[in-house]
Amino acid sequence: GMDLDGLLCKHKIREAFIAAQGGVLFIDEAYSLESDTAVAVLIQEMEYHREDVIVILAGYNERMEKFMEINEGLISRIPYWIDFPDYTADELTNIFKLMTQERGFHVTDEAIKEAHYIFEKVRNTDNFGNGRYVRNLIDRASQNQAVRLLSDGKEASDLKKGELFLITKNDISMLEE
Repeated sequence: GMDLDGLLCKHKIREAFIAAQGGVLFIDEAYSLESDTAVAVLIQEMEYHREDVIVILAGYNERMEKFMEINEGLISRIPYWIDFPDYTADELTNIFKLMTQERGFHVTDEAIKEAHYIFEKVRNTDNFGNGRYVRNLIDRASQNQAVRLLSDGKEASDLKKGELFLITKNDISMLEE
């Protein structure tokens, strides 16, 4: 007997292919298709729609490699493997500068150095989220900044405009991914 999850999954995969007809079906973290049924249906649908749907499977390198090893039927159907290397610490720092500018923040040089130092440390960890990590780091920094400004006991109205949009080294802290 097929389990309900399997049925649901089969149905969802089929629907996704129908929706993607004439275009691209992008499956992120494809290795989360746990069941053999799901993978079998995926392979079946890729075969059936090979003329009208381009399938892109995306995910972390090592996990994708393992996933493909287990599923030989996928390897033969996926002719191209594109490796996107992680950003360097410098690139991540530039992304950090751009994102903070977009949000209207000014960032001290010390804060930028601190961010760079953090990127150096975390960029080689497993499952490192690249741009997502930078965004989360900025979210955290702006929260820290708000807490810092208000804990000085000043009213928001007493703050100088410059202070409101300034991120300092103390606002930057490493995230546990």
